[in-house]
Amino acid sequence: MRRVWARAPTGAACAGRRGHEAAPQREGRAPGGRRAPPRVGAGPNGVGSWQRDKLDHAGIADLVDATVVSYEAGAHKPDPAPFERAESALPADRRVMIGDSEEADVGGARDRGWEAVHVAGPDDVPDAIDAIR
Repeated sequence: MRRVWARAPTGAACAGRRGHEAAPQREGRAPGGRRAPPRVGAGPNGVGSWQRDKLDHAGIADLVDATVVSYEAGAHKPDPAPFERAESALPADRRVMIGDSEEADVGGARDRGWEAVHVAGPDDVPDAIDAIR
């Protein structure tokens, strides 16, 4: 998993896994009382088809529950629109943005009350994920 995430594009909103539509909301506990796995969303700025192709190429599209692309949300981050769309797609009690833009990713996320971690690039993503666990 570490290797896959090292190639992952940044700007992924970690709230929560698969495809382009929101997966059904998971309960807080998995069968047997185990904690449910986190849901993961990708939130890149840009054109939807191109951004989804990047997720496919990186080999992580099947690890994403929902993809919210800025063009489809009607505005680029740090505008609230992409973050609001992500909140609707992946309901959660805790949201964390891992992003490479201090203004667009980190600033936009914090303006919405999310936690945020700035990374210099894709190689820093695994450590950022470890930091938010």
